Amino acid sequence: MRSKWVLTSEDVQKAVAACKQKAAELKCAATIAIVDETGNLLYLERMDGPGPMSVEVATGKARTAALTRSATKLAEDRLKNRMGFLAVAGFVPLQGGVPIL
Repeated sequence: MRSKWVLTSEDVQKAVAACKQKAAELKCAATIAIVDETGNLLYLERMDGPGPMSVEVATGKARTAALTRSATKLAEDRLKNRMGFLAVAGFVPLQGGVPIL
């Protein structure tokens, strides 16, 4: 039988702390979205300041990274000037989504 690694609540909280620390270092507000390996939302926080679309964009980037198991920066680089892919069922090829492997 195979076993599968999954994010625990403790893992999610550690990832959130790291995201908040990075946002503080960069002196920017962020929306943090963490999903499981199937793209289902585990955590979402919109800090003070991000725009109204940030929740959808952050969640889409998290899902894209999880489902493709690669950073969304790779998708962004591959699909430059072909942004029609943004319309595909929540696929968001914009830098910022990072898979937790």
